[in-house]
Amino acid sequence: MHRTRNNALEAPTKCNDNEKSIYKHDEGKSKKGIRKRIEVVISKLRHQACRTKIRKGVHVLFAASIIASAIILLLNMFSLPYHRSRRIPRNMVQLVGEKDYVRLQFLSQMKLEPLINYRPERIKHKHGHESFENGNCKAMHQWQVEAYPTCNKLHEIDPNNLNLVASGGFRDVFAMKDWNGTTVAVKTLLDGSSYSYRHYDRHRRDAVAMSLLTSSKHIPNIYGYCINSGMFDFTPDGSLDDHIYSEEKWTKQQKLRFSWQATTALADVHGIGMRKDSASISHTDISADQFLWLDGMYKLNDFNRARFIRWDVLKNEPCTFYVENNPGRNRSPEEYKYDRLTEKIDVYSLGNVLYKILTGNNKLFPKLNSTRVMDIVKDGMTPRIPHRKWGAEEQAIIQAIKMCWVRYPKDRSSARDVDSFL
Repeated sequence: MHRTRNNALEAPTKCNDNEKSIYKHDEGKSKKGIRKRIEVVISKLRHQACRTKIRKGVHVLFAASIIASAIILLLNMFSLPYHRSRRIPRNMVQLVGEKDYVRLQFLSQMKLEPLINYRPERIKHKHGHESFENGNCKAMHQWQVEAYPTCNKLHEIDPNNLNLVASGGFRDVFAMKDWNGTTVAVKTLLDGSSYSYRHYDRHRRDAVAMSLLTSSKHIPNIYGYCINSGMFDFTPDGSLDDHIYSEEKWTKQQKLRFSWQATTALADVHGIGMRKDSASISHTDISADQFLWLDGMYKLNDFNRARFIRWDVLKNEPCTFYVENNPGRNRSPEEYKYDRLTEKIDVYSLGNVLYKILTGNNKLFPKLNSTRVMDIVKDGMTPRIPHRKWGAEEQAIIQAIKMCWVRYPKDRSSARDVDSFL
């Protein structure tokens, strides 16, 4: 009985051992089966017919993706709300966030003094941080730290009635039919850009300068301004740069007239708010494409890069200013050196505009790249004036150019001196 009991107890153990061996056998068979399947698949893939089918499938997939991309592109192009010429500006007058609203509450007082020391993007350079009022350098005039928004005019605009005509570095320009049938230019923050103090202040300076200069017939009119948008005179006739580029042949009388128009426009800018022969505004971006053909003359526009000049209350003289980025071919030696600046930088750049009018050459130093141009201008070099049989009007322009192309700003003529000469 004892032996039988032991056998009965041992039986399940023997059975489990048998099962384990069976499982191992099955597992070995399954592994061999998987390996065999993989080998079959690899052999099929190596077969030429199979590879041809795969290539065809890849080609079909590639062609389908190209067709789908083309369809999406066509839908974007011909879908009216997204078509470039009908794009609706999103940054016209609305606020974009709660933080922006807190900042913009100051604007209801129409005074920017609380914002003067709030510069999240303050510029670091070798001269240190620069805010507008700093140390002894104070605003020369109250309007330099104020804003004069006319938001109602911008709120009256129907965004569906705007046609995109141009895009710049940070603004889109739209053409719009006003209620009286005239076409005006609506400039607003570039599509996709968000509110920042820097963008706001560029629009503010542009609007303030344009408002002050409505007294000059050589500056386009402004009709409204609100935060990141403004309404201005519109021209379908292009700029001075466009007309020089088109190789339009001008008489010597036309050259003199257009040179005088450009010079008078700049002299009017420097004449606003002048204090002790010092300008209160520097345009800082004088070039041929900034002069628009309006009312039968070339008018200077676009003051978003302008600098308002401060006054040293202790020395009783104008303060210099600093611009952190001075690219391009049309600038003065001191700009390329990143020195402290005065309004005389505009006069030097005016010389480049007059040179283009005189010669019909749209590009300064055409054989050199921009970096090389900056280097030689810093050393005092200027474009060569061709030796031709110039008429009396053209010789006057040459003399005006020489008044502008003076290396050191303290020896350079003022815009009004060049204007008076012409």
